[in-house]
Amino acid sequence: MMMPITSALMAVGTVVSRATGLIRQVLQAAALGTGLLATTYNQANTVPTSLYFLLIGGALNSVLVPQLVRARAEDADGGAACEQRLVTLVLCVLGAGPRWPRGRRLRSSASTSAIHPPRTTRSS
Repeated sequence: MMMPITSALMAVGTVVSRATGLIRQVLQAAALGTGLLATTYNQANTVPTSLYFLLIGGALNSVLVPQLVRARAEDADGGAACEQRLVTLVLCVLGAGPRWPRGRRLRSSASTSAIHPPRTTRSS
């Protein structure tokens, strides 16, 4: 009974994803045209994603999947504690990761002193 419902949800999700992708492509073509600028934009978006999937995605799968399978087979709780630790780690990295470079850049930037020079007090 569950199989037709889940299959239908996957089909609807796929159709919605394809439709929004088509809308994105149409809007992009309207904004950038179909020339060199559009090609450069597409490559700038595609290459980093491809590198991520090839390098980082493969490395994570080769390390994490065997650990999860082993924990599920050997641990008394069926690997639930290992899964919870991994979810916590991923959420911490995703939550703190984007904030670190921004804060680091602001503290070490020499240009901020030119924009906001230090206040001087007058001695009368």
